[in-house]
Amino acid sequence: MGFLLAKPPWWDVAWSTWALVGVGVVAAYLALRTLNDIRKQTKNTKVAADAALLNAQAVINAERAWLMVDLDWVPACPKITLGSGSQRGSAIRQYTSAGIRFKYTNEGKTIAWIDEKLACFRIVKSLPAQPNLSDLELLDAEPEWLGSKASGHLDETLEAQGQEEIGDVSVIWGVIRYRDAFGKHETTFGFSVLPDYRFERIAGLTEYNKAT
Repeated sequence: MGFLLAKPPWWDVAWSTWALVGVGVVAAYLALRTLNDIRKQTKNTKVAADAALLNAQAVINAERAWLMVDLDWVPACPKITLGSGSQRGSAIRQYTSAGIRFKYTNEGKTIAWIDEKLACFRIVKSLPAQPNLSDLELLDAEPEWLGSKASGHLDETLEAQGQEEIGDVSVIWGVIRYRDAFGKHETTFGFSVLPDYRFERIAGLTEYNKAT
């Protein structure tokens, strides 16, 4: 008659321990896989959200108002006038005035409500990288609406301290702030005056000519 060998006393314990280890490994694997899936889903969701935002912005840009600004001289008026005047307790002050016509056009598809038109005239040795907006003066206190593809203009005489010398450049810069159905916007513009009195848009310094 045969007989069974007795199992080592550690047998049941070892197998139960390995079983628990196996369960833990499987659980860890599933947890890592779930976490990886969540990360992928989160990344895909962000990509989709970013794409939706870009698409919405593209739609807005296609439909919103866009104000563009150009300059001309006021017709039948002196372009540049040099002047001087005495100041109490100081030397003679020299100045230069310019009769500028500000021309603005709504190139967009939505009506624009213009809140502010600001500009200044300066004679400088060199332009800073960004226009000094604190130099701007309010040109017109009256709000104005401008339809799609419509244009308007404003004639102003601006004054700069001093008179242009060799190495100087005369510049006009400013900003138009406006609203439309999509929110608030502004157009910054900057021009230099060439020796033949033509206006040239400032190039290479993007802060002087941009629309937001």
